[in-house]
Amino acid sequence: MSETINRGLIPKIKSEGCPGCNLPGENLSCGKLAGADLGKVNLRGADLSGTDLTSANLKGADLTNAYLSETNLEGANLTNPNLARAKLGCNFRFRSPAKMAKVILCNTTMPNLEINNSGCPK
Repeated sequence: MSETINRGLIPKIKSEGCPGCNLPGENLSCGKLAGADLGKVNLRGADLSGTDLTSANLKGADLTNAYLSETNLEGANLTNPNLARAKLGCNFRFRSPAKMAKVILCNTTMPNLEINNSGCPK
């Protein structure tokens, strides 16, 4: 994981999206990426601590070993992402039932390596 926050990358991702980008280990902590298209992006080991990913598209994203403490994923599309061994921290924001109801989890590899299909279409 990079120690330096990549501030130049955050506005580009926000305005243009970054589907399929290769960003392993990037430090995007505290970034404002609400609504960003991060489908199939490689964020293995990236630091997304405190990042606002409200309503972001993370469909198929690889978040293995990513740091997600204080990350807001309310309304995010988490269909087919890999959250294996992700570091969620104590205050992970979609743990509350109200916020969890807005997150789409379908074929999602959770940090404990279990697959969550609670949001898949019936």
